Amino acid sequence: MASERLTSDPGVEPVTASQAEYLHTFSHDLKNRVAGLLEVIRQLRSSTDTNGTSELLDFGERQSFALLRRTEEALEDLGVRTSGPQPKVERTYLSEALVEAIADQQYRFDRKQQSIDLETRSAPSAVVDPRQLKTILTALLSNASKFSPTGATIKVSVRQDVATAVIEISDPGVGLTAFDLEHVFDRYAWLSSASTAGESQGRSTLARCAKMAFANGGRLAASSAGANRGCTFSLQLALA
Repeated sequence: MASERLTSDPGVEPVTASQAEYLHTFSHDLKNRVAGLLEVIRQLRSSTDTNGTSELLDFGERQSFALLRRTEEALEDLGVRTSGPQPKVERTYLSEALVEAIADQQYRFDRKQQSIDLETRSAPSAVVDPRQLKTILTALLSNASKFSPTGATIKVSVRQDVATAVIEISDPGVGLTAFDLEHVFDRYAWLSSASTAGESQGRSTLARCAKMAFANGGRLAASSAGANRGCTFSLQLALA
């Protein structure tokens, strides 16, 4: 039995390394089980149109996300490391990364007859893990497609600001309220926005992307003028 004691906050009662490992394993199992419940809920939603059933499904889905979010909070309170592998940074050309990520999500755009307006004011390179960068860009493009209407144009740009490379992805979709903006990077937060064609909504994806950007020495930010007024995600990275 390990005797090392771990904590991330002097005000929190420390736990042993073995306890932290147990809780981490438990939370992983719990999240897998609840994720299965969420998939069942989504399947039922697509096959029923009864108002009462829809209300029950909404309630169940909210409770599921609440369980997942509470698990994340418990892990953070206990100082359990949940982040992914450390980034392996190298010089990465952002225009090439964007073109690759857009091609990866082209099937989504085609399905909703959406187009991409790609603008490269310059061709900066950044210090970043190329695989993690692709994960971030793919998630942001997928998010823009899901929350935009059929036929929408999604604007993507990359530019250089002094010592920073900036990638922006803007959509004309459902937008974010002030509450949504405050919690958009919280894992499993229940936001008011809904996808425009019933696509599944990964309520932890943007949070993972924000942490990934931070691990790469960058920053991910969101802005919106409000509900139904679109949204812009801005990824800032250190120039190579």
